[in-house]
Amino acid sequence: MGPVRPVDRGRDRRRVGMVRSARHQRTARDARGRLGRAGVPRRAARRVRPDLALDRGALMNTDLGAYIAAAAVVAVAALTLIARLAPPVRSSEPAPFSEPEPGVRYLQCDELRCGHMTYPHRPQPGGTWVCTNCGTVKGGTT
Repeated sequence: MGPVRPVDRGRDRRRVGMVRSARHQRTARDARGRLGRAGVPRRAARRVRPDLALDRGALMNTDLGAYIAAAAVVAVAALTLIARLAPPVRSSEPAPFSEPEPGVRYLQCDELRCGHMTYPHRPQPGGTWVCTNCGTVKGGTT
């Protein structure tokens, strides 16, 4: 097995694969001689172009951004742990228990003011019921 020819990826691929004339053979041979490891030209491998080099400020900003992101993740995890371990906070004491008035029924109120919720209704003469929230009369015969 002969020496491995480096592939010149920067040049036209047709020249490397198909060599037809003596001029093309010289060009291909010269290109092979100028290339170093991994197909990179030898002269260009030694010098660093300033537009391709990273400046220190960009590198420091990248590192700083990573540290800030890591600190934010740790802070959120710590706050979550503290919130889970903290005792539950009650806004006020529970309401004292009181028995309903005798004869009161909890009926669904038909008014929009009550939101069609169940409220206590007091009995009235004639078999009607009055809502304690909005005062509408329900039931009975008219």
